[in-house]
Amino acid sequence: MTKINYLFILFISFALGGCTHIFSKHPVGVAPVKIAATAWDGVWTLGDALVIIKVTDETSGKMNLGIIEEKEDKFKISNTKAFIRKYKDETYINIHSADWFADDKKGRLKKHALFKDSVSWYRLLKQEDAIILWIVDQDAFYKDAKINGLNFKILEPDLYLIDEPSEVTSEYLEKHKQTIYNGENDLIILTRKIKD
Repeated sequence: MTKINYLFILFISFALGGCTHIFSKHPVGVAPVKIAATAWDGVWTLGDALVIIKVTDETSGKMNLGIIEEKEDKFKISNTKAFIRKYKDETYINIHSADWFADDKKGRLKKHALFKDSVSWYRLLKQEDAIILWIVDQDAFYKDAKINGLNFKILEPDLYLIDEPSEVTSEYLEKHKQTIYNGENDLIILTRKIKD
């Protein structure tokens, strides 16, 4: 994987060259998660980037996300929306995929209209001053999902779209978490910089 290089890449996926990118046609997780703005709102750090979180609906776990990063001697600001859902003991953050493609130089959103309402997702653990995200190991997912019959489409060699109801995808991820998550190599950790 290469360094973060465009859009809201703190949640990894689309801008990381050489990686397979997995999206879902439906949200991952079933029940909305109630969150407190006081626990989430503020500025967080990820490497050299600043990540701004603003909760917009505490009851349904919705938030606006922004990132400020320096690129080619200029500061770049990107925005997206996210929401949190739970299934059994697992919590997931879902990122609206259309925002990933807003600066898409390959024109994939136009080419693959299915992405318009899809999400990218990450397993989530929220601590007081840290947000920990697990990324699915793409190779492990491909092999395991094929064997276990999860319905997904390969739109391009590095671009997958899961086409299952939320409950089916969430159950699959719950059952196969030991196989498709690859420990510390697949972690993203954000730390709180400034409290509001």
